[in-house]
Amino acid sequence: MSGFALAAIDLDGTLLRSDSTLSERSRLAIERALAAGLQILVVTARSPRSVREIARDAGLRGLAICANGATLYDLDADAIVRHSPLETAVAHRVVRELRERVPGISFGWELELRFGSEEAYEALRATEGWPRPGDAYPVCDALA
Repeated sequence: MSGFALAAIDLDGTLLRSDSTLSERSRLAIERALAAGLQILVVTARSPRSVREIARDAGLRGLAICANGATLYDLDADAIVRHSPLETAVAHRVVRELRERVPGISFGWELELRFGSEEAYEALRATEGWPRPGDAYPVCDALA
């Protein structure tokens, strides 16, 4: 792997299978790349919470770019290094406009290493069989 020092990889549709697991082939490729001295940087739309487990399973360390580039996450320290959220006024406007245009819409959100959601969102998650990661409360309370 001469000539390269860093490989940036996506997770969904690239490294992970459709069931969000790592294949043995991908695991071996990561091991070989790391053994050859290549640094691997995860770049994903996923939240740091979901990247943490995947990275540990894959043997990845260092930094990950998460949340569509909004969060720089230190895998080793399990800590947010940098976070660039939407401005509060912009987020409020987006929520308000979506509520006007999509009656019954509900929200779930990531806030650093935590997940939050409204009760209606939690009800939807329950029908889909998703795990409940946090407490439910109004999105506007989260934006306060």
